[in-house]
Amino acid sequence: MPATRFGAVFGGAVVVLLAVSIVHQLGTGLVLALVPMRLAIEGFPAWVAGAMSTSFSLGFIAGCLAAPRMVSRVSARAAIMVCALVNAGCAVLLWAFPDPLAWCAARLIGGYFIAALWVVIEAWLGARSTAGNRGAVFGAYMLTNRVSFVLVQAALAWTDPRLGALFLVAAAFHAVAWLPAFATSDKPPPIPRRSALRGLLAFPRLAPAAVAGALAHGLVTASQPALFPIYGVTLGLGMDRIALGLAAIQFGGMLLQLPLAFASDRWGRRRVMAYAALATAALSLAALRVPADAPLAFLALIAAWGGAPAVIYSIAIAHANDRAADDQRVAASSTLLMSWGVGATVGPMAASLGMDLWGPGALFAFTAVLGVALALYLGWRRLVRRAPPAREPVAAALISPPDLGR
Repeated sequence: MPATRFGAVFGGAVVVLLAVSIVHQLGTGLVLALVPMRLAIEGFPAWVAGAMSTSFSLGFIAGCLAAPRMVSRVSARAAIMVCALVNAGCAVLLWAFPDPLAWCAARLIGGYFIAALWVVIEAWLGARSTAGNRGAVFGAYMLTNRVSFVLVQAALAWTDPRLGALFLVAAAFHAVAWLPAFATSDKPPPIPRRSALRGLLAFPRLAPAAVAGALAHGLVTASQPALFPIYGVTLGLGMDRIALGLAAIQFGGMLLQLPLAFASDRWGRRRVMAYAALATAALSLAALRVPADAPLAFLALIAAWGGAPAVIYSIAIAHANDRAADDQRVAASSTLLMSWGVGATVGPMAASLGMDLWGPGALFAFTAVLGVALALYLGWRRLVRRAPPAREPVAAALISPPDLGR
């Protein structure tokens, strides 16, 4: 990639926002790993860990609903600062009150403000990128998030998770994550006052393919790491092999993120999303036939199986921002994060029920069906799509009087 193009894609406000995302994700990843590890060490039943996950998901979905209204009351920079500092306070709460009820409350509040933070960052990135580089920008955003997440969790292998001070380390990451946002004079996108619910209902009409992609991404990528260990244990794999499989899922996502993001800038968002969905289906079917006792071939396959769907969200949010006006970007990010959150909540539950009924291979059957369904939907959209609607009616639907909605 030429140096001039690199600077055009990753210069200015984009680098600042990626820095905010990286530091915040270090704290988020640390908390996400510490909570279930501490619960397991202290002997809590599995349903308590499930309650923590559900609390976070509910908070996340509520944050997506409320973010447009909340951040419209303050500047984008102030919203980033508030969200980061509240998450720092939640990490301190986890350290100070090692009680399941307090932890559920902290995860609920944390999910709410993490969603709001991502809404602002994604809207700002969308405004500062163009149709020619938006895929690369959001690909870099997803890649840096994933790398930060993996690094901080890998670091726990050399640390005792029983150390309560680790929650304070996470709080420190959150407490400074907002600072880069004040290091740029770049003007954030406008955040109009609007009803979040009306925006969420109206935006899918503007970019339905993006909403479908975000939903499918949540369904698939939340199920893969959550249920692959169960698949491995059922087949008799050792914990070392299962750990390598989980690492391969993450590595595949990191390896394919930028190449397919750049491809979407050249070949079109829907086309590359459809190719990634078809690849997910094909790799899922292949995983049903490749024996798990062929370690190298199986790990390579699992890496590709994890990587193909991992790119779908970044392409979906780029597609949504291609279609949105500046005053619609917050609604776009809210809608896609909401769709992802619903998928991430429902996916592992649905796939696990299939595994209980039909065996461990149902995990790969589940991801195959979703890959085919998304590819068929995107193909259908290409066949039946008409000229894009005028933005004025959509904007009018998104914007509501101050006294309507929350």
